[in-house]
Amino acid sequence: MGKYKFAGFHATFLFAIIGLILVLAGAGISQEGQFRTNIVGKVQLLKDISPVIGGKFRCDPMYKFKAGEEVVAAISEDGAWSLGKGTVRVGDTEKAFPAVGILKGSDGKYRTLVLSMIRLSDAIPNNLVTKDGPYYILAQRNLKQGEVFPAYMVGEDAVIALDAVSVGKVPRKEAPAILISKESTISLEAHGSPWMDLWQRVRSVASGTTPK
Repeated sequence: MGKYKFAGFHATFLFAIIGLILVLAGAGISQEGQFRTNIVGKVQLLKDISPVIGGKFRCDPMYKFKAGEEVVAAISEDGAWSLGKGTVRVGDTEKAFPAVGILKGSDGKYRTLVLSMIRLSDAIPNNLVTKDGPYYILAQRNLKQGEVFPAYMVGEDAVIALDAVSVGKVPRKEAPAILISKESTISLEAHGSPWMDLWQRVRSVASGTTPK
């Protein structure tokens, strides 16, 4: 799971299953027959969190986490979000996002997430994949040198901005202002993109929504 692990991984999921049974017994089910429960546990840091740095950008975690540190988190069958949050400005609104998380993507992979800030040291053109050392950058509008965005570092290999940009033809959709990854095939297509799925889900947690 990258830089974090569930404290007592097997036991945690055993208790999650018991919790689901208790919710079922208590008729905590929607009309669609779906339900969700969370338990409070701990996520343990396995190594220090370091900035992600390219030639055109720098991404720094908002909080200085150290190896061995344990973070209290709400844990579900699909991941975990820290109870500790950081407030960032997304567009014109200040919102609180979890400081760290682990989330299972639409492709079945677990990814670790660290609330961060991206600072651009160079301009990035719109809708082109820009090579920057080991990274590939995809912007959804023309970005200026010096711009700053709230974001999540995704493991040690990617960064995804929380800011939204309207893209595409009518009906237009929202997409992250910037995505940075070591994968050369990065895409934000609505269908089949784990990045788009991840972005939509991390933005939802500002309203208190748990991982889906």
